[in-house]
Amino acid sequence: MHYIYNLLLHINKRAEQLLQTNSDTADSLYTKKLYFLSSAGVFILVSGLTLSTALLHLPVLTSYGISILLFYIVSLAAFIRVKRYAEVFYAVNLLYIILTTFIAILRLGGLLHSGGLLFVGLTATIFAMATTNRRITAAIAVLYAITLLAMGFLQPLLTPAPELTPNINLAYFVVNAFWISGFILLIIHYAFSQRAKIQKEKADHFEELHRLKNQLFVNIAHEFRSPITAINGMAELLQAQPNEHPQERTSVILRNSNKILHLVEQILSLSRLEEGVMPVQQVRSNIVPFVGFVVGSYTSLAEMKGVSLQFIPEIPEIVMDFDPDKTEEILGNLVSNAIKYTPSGGKVVVTACLQNTPSQCLLLSVTDTGIGIAPHEIERIFEPYYRSPDTTQHYEEGSGIGLTLVKAYLKLLNGTITVQSLQGKGSTFTISLPVLQHATFIERVAAFHQPYAEELPAFDVLNNPDELQQDMPLLLIVEDNNDIIAYLRLVLGNKYRILGANNGEDGIQQAIHHVPDVVMTDVMMPQKDGYELCRTLKNDFRTNHIPVVMLTARADLNSRITGFEHGADAYLTKPFQRKELLACLRSLLIQREKLRARYAESRTATPYHKPDADNALPDADLSNRFMEQVNSIIEQNYAQESFGIEELCHQLNISRTQLHRKLMALTGNSASHYLRAKRMEKARHLLLHTDQTISEIAYDTGFSDPNYFTRIFSHHFGKTPSVYRKEHTEAN
Repeated sequence: MHYIYNLLLHINKRAEQLLQTNSDTADSLYTKKLYFLSSAGVFILVSGLTLSTALLHLPVLTSYGISILLFYIVSLAAFIRVKRYAEVFYAVNLLYIILTTFIAILRLGGLLHSGGLLFVGLTATIFAMATTNRRITAAIAVLYAITLLAMGFLQPLLTPAPELTPNINLAYFVVNAFWISGFILLIIHYAFSQRAKIQKEKADHFEELHRLKNQLFVNIAHEFRSPITAINGMAELLQAQPNEHPQERTSVILRNSNKILHLVEQILSLSRLEEGVMPVQQVRSNIVPFVGFVVGSYTSLAEMKGVSLQFIPEIPEIVMDFDPDKTEEILGNLVSNAIKYTPSGGKVVVTACLQNTPSQCLLLSVTDTGIGIAPHEIERIFEPYYRSPDTTQHYEEGSGIGLTLVKAYLKLLNGTITVQSLQGKGSTFTISLPVLQHATFIERVAAFHQPYAEELPAFDVLNNPDELQQDMPLLLIVEDNNDIIAYLRLVLGNKYRILGANNGEDGIQQAIHHVPDVVMTDVMMPQKDGYELCRTLKNDFRTNHIPVVMLTARADLNSRITGFEHGADAYLTKPFQRKELLACLRSLLIQREKLRARYAESRTATPYHKPDADNALPDADLSNRFMEQVNSIIEQNYAQESFGIEELCHQLNISRTQLHRKLMALTGNSASHYLRAKRMEKARHLLLHTDQTISEIAYDTGFSDPNYFTRIFSHHFGKTPSVYRKEHTEAN
């Protein structure tokens, strides 16, 4: 039984490979296979029975079998050639079987002398029930019932054929009943299993479609929230400060309004395409300068990304029919995607040429040196609502329906698109459009819309913290939307020194190098997202103490939980209120100031004592280990005159800036002050618990000049070493 099941699976797979076409749905492919496999099975069995009737000299049954075999040969050959109209072929076959069987039964002398041919007609009815077309099932059932009634009425008028003796009649009755019953069961099993499979695939498809639609709504919400944040923020600033940078702030509002409009237009276009109501408005003109104009309009985006953009036409003139609006949308989507997913220093090349075989068509290729696409993702990138998980580390803004529109537009224009890609090397998207010349000629066609492109921010957003007021906290903003960075700088620039980064990887490097007081990050960003940035910073002893605020368009509960699980200290959703943001940052800095005070209080003796664990923050363990390592190194080297900040940094394997910022955050003291304070604590201990002279204590704590040691001690404790020793000795 297991062998038969595997054989049926193999036969089903081979039939699928033989009959499947690109236009097949699950139901149409099922009908094809059902028709082909049932016909092939009937052909094999009828061949054997026809051979037996020929050997037994049964002319009526032999001619009946031969007629069925010839009909099946012709119908199967025709079906394999066209691979379409399966339901028509199926219905005609069943109709032929019933009528031919009816005639054969009449020739043999009626139902009682037919050798079980009655079951053949029943088989046709059962086969009809296995189809998904209820009309065919009803028609075949009615026809079978009519033939049965007709044979019943005609039975008294018929004379049995002399070739069928009672024994032969009984033998063929049993044989036909046996093989037809088995064949019916087999077909029913196949039909039900295939239908169950199709229903499961449909359910899975709808579930996936539902998931992808939900993902689309999440992506669109994200894309809407970011520009709305910029619009609301700039509008609020314009209202509060109408005379400060009105033109720049207005341009930010207009740019982000156009971004929202572009997203809405994409969604509406997809809806019209799915409903089949998208009109085609073709003109006849030279398409080469039109393509050059569309490609050239993305030059500013390419320059901002540091990507080289070229258009190389093979010939200067290709006059053909094309829809300017849809052609611009197709090419614009491909060019903007190529630029977005190509790293700085890469290049994007657009070519145009004619292909003359088998019919003349225009080939437009967009080639980039970007991140590439995984082989298993190439087919899926054109699916509605789909966004490749492989681009998680290279996130770029977009709803994820651009390529769906591209393929739908090309289908509408009788065009095609192919993709060749190597991960890490780049991709080539090639579109093919038929060259026809039927539309009205226009001398020059201009693009209908300026394509959406990221523009440079209206304000400078990246500052060198060393050039700003050193008494203000240092804030690192990690955000891939330049308008949001510009707005945040306007809101926070008078209270914080601001650094900026446009992706998670750059944000991590900036945080490690500058060790800011606070990090504010988006979640969905290129290279590394906000979750990865937060996790990395919280697991690095150089940066684990830094508060991280996630300022993002992801407003769902799971995203918030994920953010906190990765170590985020606060989670704000766009669009946000300016007062809420300021209060959040102020609260985090106050919290860190309290932690700093606890560390400072704990630095009253050697060896180092940890702050109260009950009051420590979740990331305090790394900070405790860092401080223990610092104090251990100082304890081992404080007596050496040559031991200073550079030597301490070398042993900790961090830079002077990182050490300074870390100690300032944890203790409120610079590295030099902290080292000096530790030496003073050691000197105080020697003064009170040994009989060493002041000079000896100075040398033992790393000072080469006793007079300089006395000045430092007096500044630190408010008394000279000798007075300090005398007062504490008398007190004891």
